Amino acid sequence: MLKNFFITSWRVFKRNKTYSFINIIGLSIGIAVCLVIYNYISFELSYDKYHQHSERIYRISRDPFATLAPSFTYLIKKEYPEIEEIVRIFRLGNSQINIDEDKYVEENVVFAESNIFEVFDITLLSGTPETALTEPQKMIISEKLAKVYFKDADPLGQQILLDNQYLFQISGVFKDFPENTHFSMDLILSYESLRGLFGEDSEDYFWGINNYSDNVTYTYFRINKEADVKKIYSTLPSMIDKNLDNRQDKTEGRPPSDFIQLQIMQVSDVHLFSRKMGEAESNGNIIYIRIFSIVGFFILLIACINFINLNTARATQRVKEIGLKKIMGADRNLLIYQFFSETFFYIILSVVVAFILTAGLEQILKQSLNITF
Repeated sequence: MLKNFFITSWRVFKRNKTYSFINIIGLSIGIAVCLVIYNYISFELSYDKYHQHSERIYRISRDPFATLAPSFTYLIKKEYPEIEEIVRIFRLGNSQINIDEDKYVEENVVFAESNIFEVFDITLLSGTPETALTEPQKMIISEKLAKVYFKDADPLGQQILLDNQYLFQISGVFKDFPENTHFSMDLILSYESLRGLFGEDSEDYFWGINNYSDNVTYTYFRINKEADVKKIYSTLPSMIDKNLDNRQDKTEGRPPSDFIQLQIMQVSDVHLFSRKMGEAESNGNIIYIRIFSIVGFFILLIACINFINLNTARATQRVKEIGLKKIMGADRNLLIYQFFSETFFYIILSVVVAFILTAGLEQILKQSLNITF
């Protein structure tokens, strides 16, 4: 019987090609636009959730910056034992890379502490995380750059000259960062390489314990499962006053916490909710996500209403057909099944066309507007 219903639906489709085309295209466009919006929203909401412990990874920064002064790391480690790992990342930015006679300019160049593997999910394709970044002048590179620089040769042990001044040896190759990350890295240099470059011991700019003013490092930490990050956040002002009250960089009569505000944000929220100075990359905006969600809902609603109206308007033209079928012995249930099968047939065709349109629309948006899904 189901087969007969679809055969009849196909015949109705062929008899009313103009109506069928308008009905299917209208619904298909509505579904396609909604699918594109849904895929875009899903991608935006997925940022940095690929990390195994994303719900326990946070960025700590000094308002209004996205970064933090290097010495704060020691205080945070000392005061909050519930923090399992904390890592500093210094973004170098555009750098010239020399490999023999070849020259390249790379944007995503950073210095990172060796425990970056304990905080973020970085997959080493060669080399070992325990030793890859523990020594000065060591570095790891992305799989993409390894292919560009060395083609099919083994990158391990190869040397790279950075900015015509610093020689680094490749100690590992890591899998490319996914597109849904707020912080892309292609060259990760050992943070140990910065030791002693600017000052020594306690006055070391990157490693010392007295640099609380220059917010140059992106700082991330991972808490244990039992920790309450809200409690950590609420105690930050008292922690600052306790440890920095004897410093000179404060206004007379005011505690350090009055002008040093530290903020904590879950890493998966950075892309959509953070609007700080010095963000690692251009972030998205949760407001756009909400607007697109509303727009998508109304587009689908209008498409469905249009589909229903067209079917309702056409029903008045089929009164004779219904009457004839009743004379031939068709009961009420049979007619209902028939109309449902026709509607289902049109919906199936609309969905098929919508998926085709969605693929085309996404490809156009990727190429023209550089939007990622």
